[in-house]
Amino acid sequence: MSLATQLILSHESGVTNTVDPMAGSYFIESMTNDIEEAAWEYISKIEAFGEGLYPLKSGMLQAIDTGYIELEIARSAYEYQLKIESGDQVVVGLNQYQSASNQKLELFEFDPEEEEWQKGRLAEIRGRRSPADVKSAISSLKQAALGTRTLCLRYWKLLEHW
Repeated sequence: MSLATQLILSHESGVTNTVDPMAGSYFIESMTNDIEEAAWEYISKIEAFGEGLYPLKSGMLQAIDTGYIELEIARSAYEYQLKIESGDQVVVGLNQYQSASNQKLELFEFDPEEEEWQKGRLAEIRGRRSPADVKSAISSLKQAALGTRTLCLRYWKLLEHW
């Protein structure tokens, strides 16, 4: 267990890529600066979608609305998977440092009765809720998202009626 932990830390943090990673914290500062630079670059892309007093907020809403965020997530997941499959991205225990023991995995057995039970439960919830309350909660959440009000309480109100 501890060996696997060390291997994960070694590969995922890159700490072994330098002789003394904490020497003057240059290595850590360099990684932090790289992450910060990439984050600001991405924030600028999102802001470019927006306008007005709050370009980041309106930009994020526009990016979501146009499907940009969904595409970015899909692209990122695809690239990550390609790196794993090519070995460029090490995942300890998956594509490197696999356990020598041939452990048999227990696979989840799906119970078809569970699906029917869940469908019935969902139909019951939908039957109890008020379509007018749902519509009102969605409208309130949308107005809050477009303005400067907090979204958290409106989101929970929406969930109460969903």
